[in-house]
Amino acid sequence: MKINPFELERWLPSHTCKYDLAGSVVKSLKLNEVVESLPFDLELMHGPTNGSVELRKGVSRLYKNTDEDNVLIVNGTTEGNFLAMSYLLEPGDEVVLGGVPTYLQGVGLAEALGAKVKFFNLAENEGFKADINSISKIVSKKTKVIILISPNNPTGSRFSPKEIRTICDIAKEVGAYVLADEVLRYTELDGKPSLSPAEIYEKGISTGSLSKIGLAGLRTGWVVTNKELAKQLWTQKDYTTLANPILSDHIAEIALQEANFRKIVQRAIRICNENLKIFAEWVEENGHFLKWVSPSAGAVAFPKYDLTIDSVSLCKKLMKEESILLTPGDYFLAPKHLRIQYGGVDKKPLRIVLERLSVFLSNL
Repeated sequence: MKINPFELERWLPSHTCKYDLAGSVVKSLKLNEVVESLPFDLELMHGPTNGSVELRKGVSRLYKNTDEDNVLIVNGTTEGNFLAMSYLLEPGDEVVLGGVPTYLQGVGLAEALGAKVKFFNLAENEGFKADINSISKIVSKKTKVIILISPNNPTGSRFSPKEIRTICDIAKEVGAYVLADEVLRYTELDGKPSLSPAEIYEKGISTGSLSKIGLAGLRTGWVVTNKELAKQLWTQKDYTTLANPILSDHIAEIALQEANFRKIVQRAIRICNENLKIFAEWVEENGHFLKWVSPSAGAVAFPKYDLTIDSVSLCKKLMKEESILLTPGDYFLAPKHLRIQYGGVDKKPLRIVLERLSVFLSNL
């Protein structure tokens, strides 16, 4: 199995810059904001390779109709996606991925596993609304998995509960799984978590983590699905990372306690809503060459620009001249767009970066 380089993930860590707005996480928490002290007598041995019971119970509380046996703890959402796809896909299968613009991990994995990838689009002129009719047309008896990025990365748009149910119904007709990468779940700006396929469909799979709400350094992620598949993916994990970092598990257990988790989520949503006001004013001021759809989830926005330069060249030039790192829209199959992490910094540096961006873009 040979996987092509993941351009986005090669771009993100490869630069040293003064201002980094290229990621997709809410401003990180400090350790002392999550735990008051650490148990220094904790034995530095790995725990259960599927995750401790308490940690799995903590995750199961985030989903309806599940318990700890529906949960597998993994090292970040990306490992969850890898385990699910490597178990489910065989050469000749088809994968439906959407909507575009989208995070492209699933493409590299599917193609490396010998599957054919089909895409459905998000209509930008309709607020990045999913084209449900196009999904029905491209799903076939060969479709093994429908992959959703829910809420969407990079646009911050959301699938409605009705759309999630319809997609699950479409999948059921051909016996396909619905794999929802829900790493942005619980960053919804209205505080209402998106409906998960794992809650309503026997072949629904949710992958998620604590990363986007300010705890990316823990690398604590999960897969939530039916109990039999959770066991099978646990077997897959024996051949990847095997176990989870014991310190991360300990901190994640505390973070997922109901009162603590509620505070962490409220903090993330507050930061995003406050910073989004600053970003919206900036877009309006530069409306002669920028258009956007205001996000409904996540710490990122995805404006479209009206300039002749492609997004990769623009971001390289911006990095070289201004030491500002953004993410090219081309890495999400969306030319002439930029992913900008408005929720990952404090208000003052955000305003500084946006002011410098205005001058840079005007000069272009």
